[in-house]
Amino acid sequence: MKVRKILFPTDLSPECLPAKSFAKALAKKHGAELLLVHEVLTHAHDFRQLGDLLTDFLDKLETDAKAQLEKECQGLKKEGLVASCEVERNPSAYEAIMDKIEQWEPDVVVMGTHGRSGVDRWIIGSLAEKIVRHAPVPVVTVRSDAKPGTKIETILVPVDFSDNSRRAVAAGSQLKGAKGSLVLLHVVLNPAFAGLHPEEYIRVFGADPSLPDRLRDRMKDWMEGQPFEADVREADDVADCILQAIREKKPDLVVIGTRGLTGFDYFLMGSIAEKVVRFSPVAVLCVK
Repeated sequence: MKVRKILFPTDLSPECLPAKSFAKALAKKHGAELLLVHEVLTHAHDFRQLGDLLTDFLDKLETDAKAQLEKECQGLKKEGLVASCEVERNPSAYEAIMDKIEQWEPDVVVMGTHGRSGVDRWIIGSLAEKIVRHAPVPVVTVRSDAKPGTKIETILVPVDFSDNSRRAVAAGSQLKGAKGSLVLLHVVLNPAFAGLHPEEYIRVFGADPSLPDRLRDRMKDWMEGQPFEADVREADDVADCILQAIREKKPDLVVIGTRGLTGFDYFLMGSIAEKVVRFSPVAVLCVK
């Protein structure tokens, strides 16, 4: 995964600062161009009876946003980054971001989640998840309460051995760099049957003690001699297990594939990915 162009949509709220910090760290590591984009949403202010008053109001929002973004760009340039900014008017933040992705063709989009909403903001939580689902390029999401990232070295990749997981592993391997470390995590789902308490679920590793070693061997085949850490677990909830692993290992980034396979020893990387995006305490990169 080459990172040459990074698109950073922002609502200019403090909640976007961790995402901005990650976008900056990613741009520094890969020497990538960074484009900051803000949309002044017209639908929230579409009171035509106000006439010139509304036009003046939107003009001020746009002017203030441009001044703030230009100031941020100047700061980024002083740090040696190639940065630019754009402020546009649009009735839909989602449509505006998707149009910008099509026009500018970034290699990755970095967005904050759980941003503020209001007169000059958009609700960035549901928006980010929608962009993750539909964007044709990889998307990094960073929660507003995440610790601002200054490095991208330790990368955790949940795998279900699908083609999408293989792409996630390839992306993680490239993003970590020569000095970084890669952790591959596979979660085996313990099947549950109606009427059973969690304590009575079938424990797969107990029924097949050699399964963890076979899964680690499969990971080694995937990595083809590249160094990595193998983490194999069993759990009643795959997404919760991934989130627990994130809290334990504290990676700088999680890379997860979407639309994976389903089955007894696979997990559906659709709703699971969205849950990880929603609750991960560190940045999450979704690849397809």
